[in-house]
Amino acid sequence: MSITAFGAHIKARRFAGRFNWAVAASTAGLLALSMAFIFSASFHAATQEYARVAKMQVIWIGLGLAAIFFLMLVPLRLLRESAPWIYAASLFSLVAVLFIGTVHKGSTRWFALGPVHVQPSECAKIATVFMLAWFFAKNPERARTLRGLAAALAIALVPIVLILREPDLGTAMIFVPVTLAMLFAAGAKKRHLALFIACGIMLVPLGWLFVLKPYQKGRLLVFLDPDNPRQAMKKFLSEDELKRVRFADGYHLRQSLMAVGSGGLTGKGYRRGTQNTLGYLPERHTDFIFAVLAEEWGLIGCLVLLGLYGLLIVGGADAAARTSDPFSKLAIVGIIAIMATQVIVNAGMNVGLFPITGLTLPLLSYGGSSMLVSLAGIALILNFDLRTEREIPRISDK
Repeated sequence: MSITAFGAHIKARRFAGRFNWAVAASTAGLLALSMAFIFSASFHAATQEYARVAKMQVIWIGLGLAAIFFLMLVPLRLLRESAPWIYAASLFSLVAVLFIGTVHKGSTRWFALGPVHVQPSECAKIATVFMLAWFFAKNPERARTLRGLAAALAIALVPIVLILREPDLGTAMIFVPVTLAMLFAAGAKKRHLALFIACGIMLVPLGWLFVLKPYQKGRLLVFLDPDNPRQAMKKFLSEDELKRVRFADGYHLRQSLMAVGSGGLTGKGYRRGTQNTLGYLPERHTDFIFAVLAEEWGLIGCLVLLGLYGLLIVGGADAAARTSDPFSKLAIVGIIAIMATQVIVNAGMNVGLFPITGLTLPLLSYGGSSMLVSLAGIALILNFDLRTEREIPRISDK
């Protein structure tokens, strides 16, 4: 073996040793399940739209995999120094979508680019994580002061307010646990975190009165009283608000619970779920893809799915623990917090543990913006985990 070949062999072994195979393997498994169950959710539909869904999902996954290879080559110093600009661009897009975005089902969340719809709030999640990581990595002592925590919360609050204007309550609420996770990882004092959480709880009544739309209040009331939602709504909503409530009969929740419950231990078999194939289950390729899997693969399939998500989260947490660079560590924590929160909320709303919020299941549900951003997050975790301390110096050392 020549010296050049031997050197290449040593580099390959080092790469294999540092590469996060847990994150890569779990992502591959989730993408395989996504293609299988998006196809199942659209296989028996008579409309041309659903036939397009399965094909488009394959295209989005292909583009996302290409993005993984591209982002893994981007130097970390460039990503770190670009964080404020990425954040500013995301805020600009959130403002712009309110004026020139496409209206769908009463919400203005998307830019229409021909047949493709781009959702800027998905990109805003990663952009805000980057900004918070940059903010604390530049001066780690900020996490120990109330002033620093207040500034960090302001960074998160701006996209939250803009996303609520769309309105998109589910995506906006994702920022709350993600921000808290990053504050904790940055070294914030527990009493400061407890103070902010207490203030947030006290603001909940104001959110009910001035922030939530009638249909969002209706979804919460359906969750609290699924057997008789209309009666509960009459106690809390005015007659005018009741007229504007959509899905007030709890139909989505009931169909999801029937699909999940009928799956039993082993399920009815692939593409044999009646709630799915007969079209009773609404939004089955997006919000309720978990119910499709539960009906066809049962409890065992659900455990396999959650196991893959668990492997992904553990692999990401391991990557955060290994790196000593503060920016990389906090960015990884933010990315895995996004995914963990969405998995918990989406699976929970499918089985009636949480209100229906419209959150997708990362790497599984249909959606171009969601899939591309999720795979971009995976690429960034792999990128951060591969780099050594020599390749990206600490900001605090400058």
